[in-house]
Amino acid sequence: NIRPESKCTLFDIIIDGKEIFKDIELILPGRHNILNATAAIYIAYQHGISEEIIKKQIKKFSGAKRRFDILYKEDFTIIDDYAHHPTEISATIQAAKTLESKRLIVVYQPHRYSRTNFLFDAYYNIFSEISKGFILPIYGAGEENVYKITELDLARQTSDKNNIEVIENENIMGFTPEKGDLIIFMGAGNITYLAEKFANKYRNINRN
Repeated sequence: NIRPESKCTLFDIIIDGKEIFKDIELILPGRHNILNATAAIYIAYQHGISEEIIKKQIKKFSGAKRRFDILYKEDFTIIDDYAHHPTEISATIQAAKTLESKRLIVVYQPHRYSRTNFLFDAYYNIFSEISKGFILPIYGAGEENVYKITELDLARQTSDKNNIEVIENENIMGFTPEKGDLIIFMGAGNITYLAEKFANKYRNINRN
């Protein structure tokens, strides 16, 4: 009984065929976060912690650093997320789709040439469900590109639509969001600094 709301997700938990907890409130979106919360709730339940305390603490949990971190939320929303391999990327996109938005836009920085090469097949059509995607240069993390793989190769792999653009890091600053957009910066490299810079641009505009 999972019910995505505008600011949270509500769900129920049944243990041993008996409904134990109703209307658990989790501010993090996505089925993967619900599954994580369910595991934590079950352990707490087994240790005799009360329903009242469990529900209160789950409601307060805001997640780990760089896991769907909301950097800016006004006419549009800017999110920073650590997702950097296909499984994480898919989970984050599915979580984002439970939120109300006009367009879902992803700014992705591939992490390591080796990882991009080894997981290349798993990237197939991974961005087909988003409205627009920007792929930044691969963050090498000290590696040499002995695989001769490029961000352009990855762009062609990630979507069967004409919705992916390869750009340099700083060029994303020229992108202008529309009202209702949800923009997610994804990656394990230095993209987090770019996400913060992008969010600061609009924080400063609003201050002025």
